[in-house]
Formats: sequence, structure tokens, C-alpha cells
Amino acid sequence: MDRVSVETEGAIKQTVAKVNTPAKYRATYERIFNQRGNILDRIVMGPVRALKRLLTGKKQQSKGGARCAAAATARDGDYDALRSDAWSTLEVPGEGKELFEWNPESTYINKPPYFKSMTADVSPVLSESKKIQKARCLLLLGDSVTTDHISPAGNIALKSPAAKYLMDHGVERKDFNSYGSRRGHDEVMARGTFANVRMVNELLKNEMVVAKCADQLQVTKGAPEAPKTLHVPSMTVDYVYNVSQRYMNEDKVGMVVIAGKEYGTGSSRDWAAKGPYLLGIKAAIASTFERIHRSNLIGMGVLPLQFKDGESAETYKLTGLETYTVHLPDTFDEIKPGMTIKVTAEAAPDGVNTTFDTKLRIDTMPEVGYFRNGGILQTVVRDLTV
Repeated sequence: MDRVSVETEGAIKQTVAKVNTPAKYRATYERIFNQRGNILDRIVMGPVRALKRLLTGKKQQSKGGARCAAAATARDGDYDALRSDAWSTLEVPGEGKELFEWNPESTYINKPPYFKSMTADVSPVLSESKKIQKARCLLLLGDSVTTDHISPAGNIALKSPAAKYLMDHGVERKDFNSYGSRRGHDEVMARGTFANVRMVNELLKNEMVVAKCADQLQVTKGAPEAPKTLHVPSMTVDYVYNVSQRYMNEDKVGMVVIAGKEYGTGSSRDWAAKGPYLLGIKAAIASTFERIHRSNLIGMGVLPLQFKDGESAETYKLTGLETYTVHLPDTFDEIKPGMTIKVTAEAAPDGVNTTFDTKLRIDTMPEVGYFRNGGILQTVVRDLTV
């Protein structure tokens, strides 16, 4: 490696002296600085030169600044020479047609099912799909569950329903990418809901569950695994997505999530509401809600219910093994912002019922309209067709 110039060496010594480096360290510093290569020049000499300019008051254009200036000149003078035609020559699926042609092979973009069963009009009476009767608790959560716990944006764990889906569709592990990059595909994102490996499901800590499902709750070594929950009728432990599908397709019941304080805290994330909707969750019952997540839940037709002040799942000794019936009014006109809604938890196996009051966290009349329509997307579409 070349030795630094006499001028640079002198600058180093001046800098070392000016920052009042103890004498016993100076020889070591100078020996390091005297041997430099490209990496050492970037890591060590760059800050030294910057400090020297700061101390001397001299300004010097960096190589990066020179490159930027050159690029700007090239842009202004000869933009066509720098422009690529790759974008303009991309093939557009269904070009010339009125509707976009979805590619069924894509694992990044998929036609979402939000309007699948949508009708032109909404009945003034709550339909069976809106009623919440004998719903199962999919998850029993604690305080400060964030939107990233609900719908992570990071890496896709190898042991997860989303990973299995991708591998079943020919995607290799190295190409999994992240949940954030696949947010345009509802099948991946639904499987990624409540899939943060750091999320804790209190339902699986229940003494009876631990006793009956001990062999299923054993933690295996190796790669991190997506969270699991309990399918109560069969006492089977499985991934959250898999259990939700059993409740929807086999048991034909809705689901609720029970949480503590600040449910949905953190960054605003639309998939933290879309994901639960796709899993079949009808309501979230929490001690308190983060304000934007509360609004997003309503926007997806998921009912936010809040325990009375100072109360929680522990107040009523809820375990998540119960079935839940939410006593909503018979008509939408009877639903008022902030009204009291009674919830009955029917315990299993002894059949003891616990009924408690919750506050409906639909806070405005427009939000009542969103809930009536099934969400804000359906509201907008119906408004456009009027």
C-alpha cells in the first residue's frame, strides 16, 4: 500500500494535536494513518479530512459532490442519452381492454376478494354475516400489540403458512422476499396475519391447554416459527391462519380477537385491518385501541369493542376457550356511536355464562355507514353506482 503524502501526514498530526489526543496514543494513531488502502481511506481519512476542513474553515467539494454536479449537467444537456426505453417498452397485461387481466401465476399481485359477495343494496336489518354468535376466540393477546405483530412487514419465516404457500407455488426460499414486498397478494398477506415470530398468544398459556396439548406445544430448535393458536373443538394447536380456516370452513363460525391496552399501536398499517378481515375475524375486544387502527378496523367491517374503563379480559377471567356472542341491535338505525354493547362469553366445558358491557368504538355516524356497508371500500363503490 502507498504511504500517505507528506501533506496529508502533516494534516493528520495537526488534527491529532488539535483534538488534544493524549500523547501515549499519538504514535499508534499515526502508524495506523500511515498505512492506508481504499477502505482505510474511506473509513478513517474521510472523517479526518472533514475535521481538518472544519477546523481550518476551508471548503472542499467532495468526489460525491462532483459526481452529482456532473450528473446534473448531463441531465440538463443530454437527457435523451441517459434515458432508458425499458419502461416504455414493457408489455401491459390486457392492454387496450377495459379491465386489468390478473395473472393467476403471480405471487406478488392477486385480485383481492373484498367485493366477492357484495350486493348492490344493503338491508336495514343486520344480516347473518354481520351477527356475531358463538364466535371463537382466535387469539388472546396482552398489552401493546402493534400493527407489526398483527401484520409484519419483515422477513417471511420458513416455518409459516406464507412460506408454505410460496413454496407450493414454486418460489424458492431465497426468493421469499418480505411481507412488505408482497402486500399486493392477499393470499400471502392473509397467511402472514398474526405471523410475527415475537407475538405471544396467551391462549396457549392456559393451564388446561398446557396439560392437554403439551406434546403439541413443544418448541423445536432451528429457524424461528410463526405463532400458533388453538382450535378449541379439537384441542389442536396449529398456525393462526390454519386454525382460522378450520373455524370458517369446517365449523362455520366467526372469530374474535381479545387484547389488552393499546391494541394496534405503532405505525399505521392497512394490512393490520385487512388481514384479520380475511381471516374471518368479526370483532376485536380490547381494553383500549390505537386511534388509527380502530378506524382501519371499521374501514374493513371489523367491529371494535372496548372493555369498560379499568376492565380487561382478566376482570372476567376470560381464557379464550369460550364462545362469544355480541348482542348487536337488530337494525343498523339502532346502532349509535359509543353505545353500550353486551357480550356473552359461554364457557366450556361447564357452560357457565359471563355477560359484560363493552363500549362500541364506532365513534361517528359516517363510521356507522362504513360498518353497515361492510367497510369503506364497499361504501365507496356503492356511492359511485348511485
